[in-house]
Amino acid sequence: MRDSRELLAMLAVKVQHYNPSSGGIPTITPEDVAHILAKIKSPRATLYARIKYSGQDEWAKDLASLMRTQVLQEVEDIARWRGKGGDWVLKLCQMALVESIDPNTCSWCNGVAEVTLEDGQRIECGGCSGTGHRPWRDKDRARLAGITPSAWCNYWSERYRTIQQLTVDRYEDMLYGAIGKRRG
Repeated sequence: MRDSRELLAMLAVKVQHYNPSSGGIPTITPEDVAHILAKIKSPRATLYARIKYSGQDEWAKDLASLMRTQVLQEVEDIARWRGKGGDWVLKLCQMALVESIDPNTCSWCNGVAEVTLEDGQRIECGGCSGTGHRPWRDKDRARLAGITPSAWCNYWSERYRTIQQLTVDRYEDMLYGAIGKRRG
């Protein structure tokens, strides 16, 4: 993990040099992203915006660690959330982050539309039928977490939703608030 001073320096608002958007489809422009970053007071939400809208994926691991810390601080009965060993809260935070950034990227092939078998042969992904896009389902989340679908539905799904609500959903709300101020 990076030094906290380095993270803070990266979150500080700086002048962004973006090319103007070509227009057409209503979308978030680079100028909107720069403006939003300047308006957001939460360092975690700022980092989330940089990852999601500016493609700065190199910060995803650090944000997932910050999300883990946030969850551990805010969930009162966290001790009752028994894990499968390892850092399961971090794993669920990473999943929530990936899913929120692009919820339609196939979790089987990571959006490349094909998978590589053990013998090295590449075949079309059966999860998305070769499109690279497929909404995440509980069965996919269970597979990524390394548990059975029934265990996911009976125990982990609720905890995953709690993690989403405490982290990425809050960040999205902050971003939408900043976007509203930008367009208002």
